[in-house]
Amino acid sequence: MSFSVFDLKYYLEVSRTLNISRAAERLGISQPALSQAIKRLENSFGMELLERSRSGIQLTRAGQKLTNSANSLIEDFENIKADIVNDTTDVTGHYTIGCHPSVAQYSVPYFLPELLKKYPKLHIDLRHFDLSRTVAAEVIDFKIDFGIVVNPIRNPDLVITKLCDDIVGFWRSTKLNKLNDIESGEANLFCNDSLSQSKTLLAKLKQNAAKIDRVITSNSLEVIAALTAAGGGIGIIPSKVANQVAAKKIELIKDLPTFKDEIALIYRPTKTKAAKAIIDAIKSAVV
Repeated sequence: MSFSVFDLKYYLEVSRTLNISRAAERLGISQPALSQAIKRLENSFGMELLERSRSGIQLTRAGQKLTNSANSLIEDFENIKADIVNDTTDVTGHYTIGCHPSVAQYSVPYFLPELLKKYPKLHIDLRHFDLSRTVAAEVIDFKIDFGIVVNPIRNPDLVITKLCDDIVGFWRSTKLNKLNDIESGEANLFCNDSLSQSKTLLAKLKQNAAKIDRVITSNSLEVIAALTAAGGGIGIIPSKVANQVAAKKIELIKDLPTFKDEIALIYRPTKTKAAKAIIDAIKSAVV
């Protein structure tokens, strides 16, 4: 019984989680399908890769060796596939791009329509995540092909290409009122408090002894920008989102702290013509 590269990818997820049900959920497949993939690997190698007990599962010695080598095996396969695809004259294939929904709004519309128009045999899927580090993990794990991320963490498995800078700061409506006036003592603050940029700016604001009456949280930067534009308070917003959602309706409060972001394209090394076309399209559009 032979195994496929997908069986290896599935096995790696099991080796990371040490939990079949959790791995199946993360992979988006059924537990029986995942168990069958592990069985195909064990039959091919002629030995058990996992030790199963009431307390959970552990890797056998053979399983640990396979874990150490699987990433290289998968990468070799992807490179071979890339070389084969690269022999064709057409830009073709199926690729996935991941990014935060807010990043998607100010980037994807500026390259994807023209890319699809230029290459009719190219297929692109989009996946959106709450955090850029999740996007990076998906690229590293071969689950998506490209990521457009904020403040990427350096990783030897990734090519990281800087696209542009952005500024996260405190914004308010161009029409001043007591809810967005930092000096009124009644100002509201809108932010996504799960983002590290917001946490840093909130800490700096506290050090400045700013007069904020209430902090209202939302996980949508677009909603925060809309509430800020409506005069409901001060919003912690990246400049690109502010200009995309509420251009000329809100303004950066220049006397308050800011946070500099780096927007970058990340991907595993690739040789296909299609991948190069996607990379070039993103680099030329996101500035």
